[in-house]
Amino acid sequence: MWLIDNFVDYFSNGQFGDSFSILGAIGRVLSFILFVAIVVLSVLITMFSKFHFRILFENKTTIENLEKKKRPYQSQWDLGKSRNFYQVFGTNCLFWPFPMMLKSGRPMGNGIEWPG
Repeated sequence: MWLIDNFVDYFSNGQFGDSFSILGAIGRVLSFILFVAIVVLSVLITMFSKFHFRILFENKTTIENLEKKKRPYQSQWDLGKSRNFYQVFGTNCLFWPFPMMLKSGRPMGNGIEWPG
């Protein structure tokens, strides 16, 4: 692998200069381990987000998705992708990143009744 070869060459060719220390080597190894951990976590979070946006656009809960996995299932609450999104996040795009329930950023419906 290209990354590992370059990492090994960095230490074996003496490119670290005269000020090589064991702490510097440990720092480089820890940086590499941290980089790998960040890549792995980024992939997992991306997969997790993809799954939840899919069920958001289908207007299903996680339990509904798991119960109906063996056969095709169309949620009776499905309003279409954009209306499902607005139902969860509200109509004001300025409030989408923030979990605030201000008048213009409220989700559609009251938790018991929803527009059909």
